[in-house]
Amino acid sequence: MVTSLRPLRRGRTAEEAAILRSLKLRVLALAAMSLGVALMLSWVLLTRLFEERLEARIFAELESHLEQLTQQIEPVEASDSGDAGGDSGDVSGGVDVIEALAEPRFGRPFSGLYWQVIASSGESRELLTSESLWDEELTFPEVAPPPGQIVRHLRLRFQSGEVIAVERSLVLPVGEDDLALRLMVALDRVEVDQARQSFADRVLMLVAVLGGFLMLAAMVQIVVGLRPLAKLRARLNAMRAGEAARLEGRFPSEIQGLVDELNGLLTGREEMVERARARAGDLAHGLKTPLAVLAAESRRLAAEGQQDAADEITAQIDRMNRNVERELVRARAHGSGGGLSARTDLVPAVQRLLRAFGRMADGDRIEWSATIPPGATITLDQGDLDELAGNLLDNARKWARGRVSISAEMTAAGTRLTIEDDGPGIPPNEIDQVLMRGGRLDQAAPGSGLGLAIARDILDLYEGRLEMTASPMGGLAVVVIVPAAPAGFADPAAS
Repeated sequence: MVTSLRPLRRGRTAEEAAILRSLKLRVLALAAMSLGVALMLSWVLLTRLFEERLEARIFAELESHLEQLTQQIEPVEASDSGDAGGDSGDVSGGVDVIEALAEPRFGRPFSGLYWQVIASSGESRELLTSESLWDEELTFPEVAPPPGQIVRHLRLRFQSGEVIAVERSLVLPVGEDDLALRLMVALDRVEVDQARQSFADRVLMLVAVLGGFLMLAAMVQIVVGLRPLAKLRARLNAMRAGEAARLEGRFPSEIQGLVDELNGLLTGREEMVERARARAGDLAHGLKTPLAVLAAESRRLAAEGQQDAADEITAQIDRMNRNVERELVRARAHGSGGGLSARTDLVPAVQRLLRAFGRMADGDRIEWSATIPPGATITLDQGDLDELAGNLLDNARKWARGRVSISAEMTAAGTRLTIEDDGPGIPPNEIDQVLMRGGRLDQAAPGSGLGLAIARDILDLYEGRLEMTASPMGGLAVVVIVPAAPAGFADPAAS
């Protein structure tokens, strides 16, 4: 059996093409892409939201420290400015932090939490810093904020990296001149980045676990959701194997419409074939009378001595009879459904045929034998099997000397039916001529020469084939090979 496949793109095997055509794989790939995109977006958004929330909380804490720092600043007279904490310059007056802030990290060097105050009056400048800054200095932006307003800085350059900071500017009257103050409280940006990265790693792990669970759930949903298609395929296979005549069972509403349409198509096809069979029968019946008249006219002409005209009419009548017989056989074979829902038990069918041939003329001189395994079946309609095997057995009866045997063998690919006789056989180089429609080797033998051609026509409908070889009995062995299911219905891949 040869199965014709669509041409595949170069470099792609049939198995790879079947996988790419898999509906399950397509749905699963789409689900994987959708889940992947959704989970990655969720991871990015959650990380960003966490970072924003963390920054807001840090800004709130830094502003609280800035308020405390503002409350602890007090102007000092010029004579006392040298006693102020921090570096001081030659100014007429200055400021001092009268009490250390409550947060202990301000007093621990390089703790990551810092404050800094710059006091300037005219050309004079005074710098006050927390002990946590040690010998480093925060870099203020060039433009000072409006007095009293707090400005936030997400990323401010620092000698050892970046800081997140809040800044405020104040103006204090000291003596005859105003004293401009710039206050800043800052936190090392590394702490924020580390917290964000730790959160992102944990969320990524959670997203991976969630993604695996969702993919497993998607696979289960796909398998369950596509199960009706597997059920539909099983029903179609049952029909093709002859175990059912219709698509039976309850299906989801999305598939039930297709099932109803297929059943309707089958019903319409059967009705059409029945009409064709009826028309073929009517045609054959309608030709009987004209052919009988022509036969009578041929006999009359022969009786009047016009033998040539009578022989020509007789030859044309025989030709018409052979054509009508062949077309009627083909019509009956099409009526079986061409292999759809066709399966016949071989044992009772062969026994019935052998009994019939045993009662035919010269049938009692033949030793008929059959070797059929119990339960053996063939993917043929019973009427088509009778027509096929009947023609082959009749041909064997005409040529057999005394023995005709029929045997069957069941394989995974289908059924092999072999009919043998002990007649003269056929030379190998003349087998093709015998298989031609109407082909005959011995014109003196009875028959029209259509038997083998009709058998081949029936097998063509079932995608089977017919072979001829020499029989161990000495005559001809005709082997009929019928596939378990037509090639066109072979399962391309599991989806």
